[in-house]
Formats: sequence, structure tokens, C-alpha cells
Amino acid sequence: ALALKGEQRRWLLEAVRRHNPVPGLMYRHTRRLLKEYYQRGLMTDRVPERRPEAVWLEMSPEEHRLYRDVERYISTYYKWYEEVRRGLGFIMTVYRRRLTSSLFALRRSLERHRLFLLGQWEDMERLAGLEDEDTEEADLEHDVLEELGDRPTFWDQEVREVDRLLEELGRLPTERKFVALRDRLQEALYRWDQVLVFTQYTDTLDFLRQELLPAFGSRLGCYSGRGGEVWDTSQQKWVGTSKERIQQHFAEGQLKVLLCTEAAGEGLNLQNCGVVINYDMPWNPMKVEQRIGRVDRIGQRRREVFVMHFFYERTVEAQVYRVLGDRIGWFETVVGELQPILQRAHPAIQRIAMVSPDEREPLVKEELAALSQEYEAR
Repeated sequence: ALALKGEQRRWLLEAVRRHNPVPGLMYRHTRRLLKEYYQRGLMTDRVPERRPEAVWLEMSPEEHRLYRDVERYISTYYKWYEEVRRGLGFIMTVYRRRLTSSLFALRRSLERHRLFLLGQWEDMERLAGLEDEDTEEADLEHDVLEELGDRPTFWDQEVREVDRLLEELGRLPTERKFVALRDRLQEALYRWDQVLVFTQYTDTLDFLRQELLPAFGSRLGCYSGRGGEVWDTSQQKWVGTSKERIQQHFAEGQLKVLLCTEAAGEGLNLQNCGVVINYDMPWNPMKVEQRIGRVDRIGQRRREVFVMHFFYERTVEAQVYRVLGDRIGWFETVVGELQPILQRAHPAIQRIAMVSPDEREPLVKEELAALSQEYEAR
């Protein structure tokens, strides 16, 4: 089809569309349609109502200053890596995504990156000390990550910059976002018996379980790319368990809080829980829908599902998601007719996040206007 032009190409695509057997074998059941089935008595299981809450948090002055410093570092070296080889700027997008997740995840990434810059990283096959979670986000071929070439001349300067940021990170007290999570968990468990907490990175999960373990002990569970994990009080350590067992422990009420990464976004059925907290918000809103889909599904025994989204005010992610919520109603709506707009939000966040904070405002207005216009057109 790509080799054909004009009328021939249109004819071929139309022929393929008309004779494609898949649409005749598939039915798309939207949330609205499922509710209508239930009201007519054609379906016995109720579709739960989603009750979202966007939690807008203010950074401390120290956090805000560090956040800006990290963003300047990222935007500067993004340009420099792109000049070495197109696509290498992805290294910097990793740290920007992790900045959204937690300062702990950012610190762990920068520590690994520093070792790589100094030639001390043990697994040199992983460029810049990136984890599998990081490279899964790449929109480029793997060979771009493998072929860095000669040592860039700016690496010595970058080591000094990373050292400075790590020193700042080491001086910060407990993140305000974690304090908010701890408070919200306490409030939620007064009303409901269990809570599901999602984060994008295993480093952030490890931070959360370390901080929450004294309060919850064996009632705290985890599910990540490592599989299921529960706290063994007799051995005083985390022990691995299967996906099926972690689901069973949660369903039976043995676990009060289950911490999950994107690995639980597919495959886990946790409809016995009615509360989801998104500790961080991925740049791709479709991933958030996959998280919520673990509980907001047919078979949910509760009539309502409560979802909390955590945002830091005045960040790129907060600005874009606020538009998706206020103008498009994404917080209340599940994917369907909004899917093309949600997919467009992902590159919009990336473009805005990777420019210097001092140059950002015009691009923010342009991208947010484009999202609103696309919604109005649809």
C-alpha cells in the first residue's frame, strides 16, 4: 500500500477495510452500553461508578528549588546527547519521568548514572545505568541505546552536575507527597478495609514499602516485575510469592495495602478492593486506565470505586492532566471516544517536559490549546 499512490492506494485500503473479517467477529462494549445492559436486566453484574479525586500538592521551597535545578540539568543534557546521536536524549527523559515518580527514584537513577559516567557501572550493557522499566518506555530502536560511540567530552562536567544534585537530594527531608500518602492511607482505611497504591517504578515502590512497613508490617504486600512479595515476620524480610498467592492474600483480607508497579496494570484482578491511589502519574494516561481497571471492572462488589491521583502543582504533568480533567472530563470517564486524545497527551507531556523551564510557557499554551481543540472537534 505504501508503494501505491493516489486513487490506487485509496482503492486498496478501502478493499482491505471492506473485506476485513475482524469487525464482524468483535463487539465493543462501552461502559455506557454495559450500564444500559444492567438497567434492562440483560446483565446481572453492576458496573461500578467511578469517584475520582485529584489531589493537588504544593512542594516545599526546598523541593521546588531542587525540582527546577533537575529540570534545567535534564533539558541541557538532553540537547547535548541529541547532538551526539539522535535518540540518545532518551537517557534524560528517563530522569524526568522518575522525577515525577519520587525523589527517591530519581536519586537511585542518578547514582547509577554517575557510576556509568565514571566507568564503574557493573552492567555496562545497560546504557547509562538504565533499568528495564526505563528502556521499556523508549520509542526508538535498541541499537541506538547500545552504540554511544566515543566518550562525550561533556561527561566530566556532567559528573560534577550529578554530584551537586545528589548532594541536594541528600539534604531534603521526607517528601511532601509521601506525607500526603501516609495521611490519605490513614483516612482511607478508616472508611474501607483495603487500598491499592500504584507507582511507575520499582525504586519508588521500595521507598514506599520501607517507609510504610513499621505501620503495616505483614499487612503490607507488593507486586512488581519481581513478582509478589510479602513481609515474613519470623524471618524479618521480604519473601517472594506468586501472582496467584498475592491475589489470594488480598482477596482474603490478609493484606490491607498492596503496592504495585505497572506490572500489575495487566493480569491482576483485584475487584474486591474499591480504592486506588496513584502515587505518580505516567506521561501516558492509558497506563493510568490500566491501573484503575484492576478494580473498576465487572465483578466489582462495590457500587463505587474511589480513585485518588497525586500531583505536584505547577508541574508539566499537573498542567496537562488538569486540562484532561477540567475540559475533557477524563477523571470521570474511561477510555473510548477519548482514547485518541489521551494518546496525544503522552507526546505532549514529553515535549513540554524536555524543554528548559525558562522556555516552556509558549509550548505549554500551544500543546494545551491543541488538546482542547481536538476534544472540541470530536
